[in-house]
Amino acid sequence: SQRLVYEVLPSVKDFGNHVMKQNDPNKPYEFFFLHSCPSCDSPSQQLLANCVCHHYACANCWEKQAHRKLKDMETKGVACLACVDPGCGVRVDTEPLVDKMSEAKHPNFIRCAALAAEAKKALERWEEEDLASRSNLMDYGPVCGICNDYSLVLLKNGSSSTNSNGLAEEQRSACQKCWVKWVEAQFERRPDVKSKSFLRSFAADADAAAATSTSPSASGISEVLWYEICLASEKAARYERLWKWRERLQSNQLFPPTMQVDCPKPDCVGLGYLGFDTVMCFVCEHRWNAEDCKALSADTKEEQIMGLGVKRCPRCQEYIEKNGGCDHMTCRCGHHFSWTTLKNYH
Repeated sequence: SQRLVYEVLPSVKDFGNHVMKQNDPNKPYEFFFLHSCPSCDSPSQQLLANCVCHHYACANCWEKQAHRKLKDMETKGVACLACVDPGCGVRVDTEPLVDKMSEAKHPNFIRCAALAAEAKKALERWEEEDLASRSNLMDYGPVCGICNDYSLVLLKNGSSSTNSNGLAEEQRSACQKCWVKWVEAQFERRPDVKSKSFLRSFAADADAAAATSTSPSASGISEVLWYEICLASEKAARYERLWKWRERLQSNQLFPPTMQVDCPKPDCVGLGYLGFDTVMCFVCEHRWNAEDCKALSADTKEEQIMGLGVKRCPRCQEYIEKNGGCDHMTCRCGHHFSWTTLKNYH
């Protein structure tokens, strides 16, 4: 059987019979056959075999092998454990071996098995989504061009594209940690971002694409990559839930888009409905006077320039980016105004 883990091989040198007498003298003797471990040459009652190459060793030898490779699996992007036989070079199927190990006696092997199972699951998902692929799992992983650290794989933002010369070019790739840090940094800069389409990628042509297109998603993040970022980042997953909540509010047929107004709080992505003296945000429950929303028009909406949400100062017409704080804006020309309505701030 390919799943065979414990096997007693008749070709192994027999060290003799070990007789253990039970407490009850009426019970017969039980005989245990001891065999020599091919790696350490010490007698062992059970030998554990790798299902891939069928090389076997005692549990202590497998634990020592895991101890040597654990750091590489944690920091160097190694995705699986190598066989205990130095001349083999075949990966170890750790899943059936775990059943014969104990966490108290073999903690390094249990940890390596958990890392290998996690890496196998992630690699299968990334290959299916065409985010990344990898062949040799026992070598060091690729080096990320952003953080210069080893990684299991480098995730790419979408498939290959075509540049202005008609030549195919790949999107810039990075490790999952760098993608998470990049997205979370954009949330800190723009905590009120209303949609994933306004998140920028750090692809080499991202700024050029944003400068030549009015679409906020021209240099954005693909759906499959965003899904992986949400799995690794609680902040990104929180924004994803809030954006879905906002989409449900926007799809309310009783209140068309002309009766919808964004929440003025700088860190909220919600909205409220007009038609009453007081407007309430359905996400953060913030309330404000409906009179402040009557003057809202297309001139008060944000413009997208180089991927940034900006507005013009009502006095000097200079572009201003709001990266945090309250609704009160102070232009360098000295004019005070409200970011939401562009009215004079009192």
